[in-house]
Amino acid sequence: MNTAYNEIAQLKVMIADDHKLFRQGMIATLKNIGFVKELIEAGSGNEAIKILKRKKVDIIFMDITMKDGNGIESTTYITEEYPDIGIIALSMHENEENIRNMIDAGALGYLFKNTDQEELTNAMINVFHRKYYFTPQSSDLLFQKVVAHKAKRTKTVGGIVLTNREEEILKLICEENSNKEISEKLFISDHTISCHRTNLLKKTNSKNMVGLVRFAIRHEIFIDPAN
Repeated sequence: MNTAYNEIAQLKVMIADDHKLFRQGMIATLKNIGFVKELIEAGSGNEAIKILKRKKVDIIFMDITMKDGNGIESTTYITEEYPDIGIIALSMHENEENIRNMIDAGALGYLFKNTDQEELTNAMINVFHRKYYFTPQSSDLLFQKVVAHKAKRTKTVGGIVLTNREEEILKLICEENSNKEISEKLFISDHTISCHRTNLLKKTNSKNMVGLVRFAIRHEIFIDPAN
């Protein structure tokens, strides 16, 4: 069995789609995947957001077009407020604009709705490890165009990709700002900041805040005024 499969945690997975029959089909398939611990349904983007306020979720399969809170708007909100959640977009067909918009919004994957269990498994493994996953039916050219577009909004530091928001928070951490102070400066919640801190520790392989500051200084993200 794939090593990445063995290393993956037991996941809580949400299916956000306004078609009940499709959700039920997804649930029936996902139940057969060993690392899926719990399945949650949402009939719209807005419902998905309400559920997240009271329940932890690791991965969301997000329909792009829904009547109540479309997938792009919902993904933008969720990836900002809950950056530790991996989102995989679902669509009936390939559309460059939709793919680009969902990736810009923070989604890490894009699947067609006629996907199978193997592809769902591969997508979740990749997204769990914070890697992009595009359905193999999408062209390599489209994938490269979309990821190149997304790259304009990120920065690669020491082989690690940081979003603009992560870099911004890292600088504020280095300036010894508390969560409350960062929250007031960036107009985001304490929970969001805590999630970004956790992601930064994982990405930079730092054990604590001291290690995070050292990483920032070493890669000139932050210039220590004392030196």
